Formats: sequence, structure tokens, C-alpha cells
Amino acid sequence: MGSTPEASSLTAAHRVTQIQRAGLYAEAAGELWPALDVADLDGSAPGWLLRNQQLVRAGHAESVNLAASYVTAHREAEGVRGIAPVVRAELLPAASMTDLHINGPVAIKSAIADGISPDLAHVAVLERFKGAVFRQILDGGRYTISKTAQRDGGRWRRVSDGQPCAFCAMLAGRGPGYAADTVTFR
Repeated sequence: MGSTPEASSLTAAHRVTQIQRAGLYAEAAGELWPALDVADLDGSAPGWLLRNQQLVRAGHAESVNLAASYVTAHREAEGVRGIAPVVRAELLPAASMTDLHINGPVAIKSAIADGISPDLAHVAVLERFKGAVFRQILDGGRYTISKTAQRDGGRWRRVSDGQPCAFCAMLAGRGPGYAADTVTFR
């Protein structure tokens, strides 16, 4: 959010754009899903994983670029000048590949081990996998914003759902009173 209407508007638009773009990449991952052959998971997984990681890498980079542009515009809308450049989040290739592997081939094998037919397991795991792709892409923008704010000594404010209990209203009412090291952010 922001203290000016322009900054608040930028935040809302940024959130929508990030979700829309990540959704497009998750759908593209769904289009690659049939290439993961349930009859030959070990043989088809390496090439399939590589194509998905390329997709995630592109989406992550786009998310980082969107976040960097947003942070710059938000700073201008808030009248902040002379701050160091935006900290761009990096995709960790090994962690990304492990996450894709666990939420794809490993999840299918696990479902089959639980007694689900291979074809049904292949279908059932798809949404989980798309969710992993979606999360990895959004993490690019999330970490770009949070690492930049943390480096700049930024403070965080809690935002309620519009109908908070008394305790949550009190926390949200504190405004930007939270440092990144005092709470767990997701």
C-alpha cells in the first residue's frame, strides 16, 4: 500500500498484474504436462523438467522486472528520492528444479504408491504442479520487493481483510511498525 492514493493504486495494479502473469505461466506449464509420460516417468522427466525450468526462469525474470518497476514507481509516488537501486531476486536453479521434480514426477509416484491408478495420478497431480510453478514465479516479485525494503530499512504494515477482530484491528492500526525480522512473512 502507500500513503498516497497514487501509491495505493500502483500497489493494487501491481498485485493484479503479478497474479495474471504468473497464471499464464502456470497454464503454459499445464500445456507441457502431457510430455511427462506416466508410463515412463524416469525417462520423460529430465527433458520435461528442463522445459518447465526454462518456463519458470522466464516467468520469474518477468516477475522480478515487474516488481522492480513497481518499486521505482511507488518510490516516486511517495516522494522518495536518492535510494539505492532495487535488489533483484535471483532464481536458485537447483532449488527450482528440486521443487518442480517433487511436485511433478515424485508426486505422481507417491500417488501411485498410495494406490491411485497411474493415469488418475497423472491427472490429479497437475493442479499441484501448476501451483508450484505459480508460486516460484510470484516469488521473484515478492523477494525483490521484500529484499529491497529490508535493505532500505523499510517497515511493514499489516493489512486486514476489512472485517478484522479486535486484536487484528489493533495490529493493523499500528501502521508501518513492523520490521522484517520481527514477523514471518509469506
